[in-house]
Amino acid sequence: MAFKLTSKIKKMKPIINNKTPFLLLLLVLATSGLQAQITLQQAVQKGLKNSRKIKSSLYEYEAAQWKLKAEKSKVQVPSLSFGAGVTRNLIIPATPVPLSAFTGQGNANDVEYLKFGTNWQSSLGLTLSYDLFNPANKQTIDQQNEQTGMASIDYAKTQSDVRFNIMKAYAQVVLAKAQLNYAIADTLSGDRDYKTTFNLYQKGRQDEQTLNNMNMALSQAQNRYYNANMVYLQARMELAYQLGYQAVDSMPEVVNNLNDFLPVFNQIAEANYAPDQTFDYQKMEQQLNFDKKNVQHLKQMFLPVISVKAAYGTDYYKNDAQFFNSDSWNGNSYIGLNLQLPILKNIINHRNIQVAKLQRDQTQNDMQDYLIRVKSDMNKAWVEINAYSQMMQKNKQQMDWAEKNYHLAQDLYQTGRQTATDLMKSKLNFESSKASYLQAYYNYILARINLMQMAAK
Repeated sequence: MAFKLTSKIKKMKPIINNKTPFLLLLLVLATSGLQAQITLQQAVQKGLKNSRKIKSSLYEYEAAQWKLKAEKSKVQVPSLSFGAGVTRNLIIPATPVPLSAFTGQGNANDVEYLKFGTNWQSSLGLTLSYDLFNPANKQTIDQQNEQTGMASIDYAKTQSDVRFNIMKAYAQVVLAKAQLNYAIADTLSGDRDYKTTFNLYQKGRQDEQTLNNMNMALSQAQNRYYNANMVYLQARMELAYQLGYQAVDSMPEVVNNLNDFLPVFNQIAEANYAPDQTFDYQKMEQQLNFDKKNVQHLKQMFLPVISVKAAYGTDYYKNDAQFFNSDSWNGNSYIGLNLQLPILKNIINHRNIQVAKLQRDQTQNDMQDYLIRVKSDMNKAWVEINAYSQMMQKNKQQMDWAEKNYHLAQDLYQTGRQTATDLMKSKLNFESSKASYLQAYYNYILARINLMQMAAK
């Protein structure tokens, strides 16, 4: 069996040729890590640096911070504005005025229609307003403060999620590469078994049916290689995306050995798993803090709003448009203190307080339920992890034994001391044990990552 190699692994096109297994050996070398390697820690660091999801989450967090500053400015800084306007009265309305207002005598029905206005009116000046005390302002700031806190937690959680996605993608490449190497080894062994059977067939010591079975087994091994190569390339593409590489070919190789990867991974996976420190619980704490403040704010809505308003300007009233004549302008200014006390609105506000209290109590209940549920889920996850760890170790032993048995069967078959059926049975056991080992390895890695993600803080 032979494979045509190109400089880029994604362009490798297997070419079946049972007579030349030497080129297949070159394929083993090509996938044995001749390129520079990137460790798991390096991959995580690079992915966190290049992640667009993290940058997007950071933008949202910074936007929330600016919104909070804007809300505080509305309360702390008075509202000061400049206004100017001009009006041309086409028809000046007439106002009825009793004659008794001028003479002190006369019938109340005797009125005179007067026009209070001019053809041209204009005004300009500064207006200032400021709330000395307004319960609604504090509530608005606390709402935005709560949203900013949520955005901060989401930003930290996004970094954590990206980190775990990189770890998953990296582990999948490591496993896919191991599966590919196993598939290459299976194909080489299948080629060896076929050549042995072919030599025996030429000597008249094997029948044509056995030769066909060996050829079919080799073809199946080749198909497994094609599939393993596809899975490996797809896994590399996903990891390249997670790390921010524009091209897959520019990404270094991952570690080659499953045994080398596991200790590094286990070291990273060590953490203090506390349900009351997770991101989800932090967000619930943030929500509870807001719910408590919201009850206080609604109670304060019974209090009056005290504000001060002031203006300084000038007005123009003339029948002619002589705006640049300073004698035609009249100064105008005032300053006042306003108090507004809600009356009927407090009836609705009382009901809102009851709703806020129920929301606060619900959040507290959800937090207690969360702690119980997450603690139970973490315990179940540890049971799962321990089980997969034991299964992985046992499957590794079984794979090693199956490999020895298969090589012994090959030697016995070459010397005619074992049948082709026994050889095929040993080979199937070896292939099955490798698949079981890889599956247990993957389940263990995935279970540990899922637990880390569950307890992320």
